[in-house]
Amino acid sequence: MHDAIMIGIGTALNDNPQLNTRHLPALSGSKYHLPRPIILDSSLRLPLDCKLIQNYKEGRGRRPWVIGQVSENSDWVTRKQALEAAGARVIEVKGRISIPVLLTTLRTLGIRSLMVEGGAQVIRSFFAEANSVNTIIVTVAPTFVGNDGVGYGDDLVSTALPNMEPTRTELFGRDAVMTLKVIR
Repeated sequence: MHDAIMIGIGTALNDNPQLNTRHLPALSGSKYHLPRPIILDSSLRLPLDCKLIQNYKEGRGRRPWVIGQVSENSDWVTRKQALEAAGARVIEVKGRISIPVLLTTLRTLGIRSLMVEGGAQVIRSFFAEANSVNTIIVTVAPTFVGNDGVGYGDDLVSTALPNMEPTRTELFGRDAVMTLKVIR
């Protein structure tokens, strides 16, 4: 449904996700649109053998784009070359990677619809930036993670969040998926 799906480097390192359409039912005579994986990684720490790069090499995913903060540091330049040789495209952003600059950059590269998968810090950044979120999709799994779970921070309060209205709720196996539209 989206041109791209975004995660932060923390999620990439912790989960080694695939960000493709592997769990959808087969279509007769055609394939699903594969979203472009985008990783926010200012220091270019994405492993060269991660599933995102492997899926691209094996034709099961699109070429991952790594958004990195430009640096003249020789280690950064070496890492950039290694990621590009492995199959990733490194997109350089000058200065801190802000949400407005990021969205403008992605739009100039043809991304019109972006799913922000996570992690918590990336999602928090989008919520903190006014008018950067149109729809929120929340998946609730019947699993309690306890103290080891990742939260969005103690200071993310409802007054800092956009007003939302539920538009749809569905069950997928044991998970409940809710869609909320941001009200402006």
